[in-house]
Amino acid sequence: MAGVVLERHLKNLLRKYNPPIKYTKSSTLSKLNDLCKETVYDLITWRKMQLLIDIRNFSAHDNTREPTKNEVDELIRGVKALVLTINS
Repeated sequence: MAGVVLERHLKNLLRKYNPPIKYTKSSTLSKLNDLCKETVYDLITWRKMQLLIDIRNFSAHDNTREPTKNEVDELIRGVKALVLTINS
């Protein structure tokens, strides 16, 4: 669920930017994060977001390792913090 919230938030940030930033329907979380780095937030936030995306990918894809409990906790806490601090 945290990954879905993260994706939705990134898309909202891009849509609400003035002028709105276009992305494709099939844009990955990494692509959305890259688009935000160029316009919405700084490099430090981009790196934090990329870490969360990496943990989400461990959770969602069979071809990678399983995330640890600490990583899942970090994903949930990190998404919550970023959604609250980076307004959409």
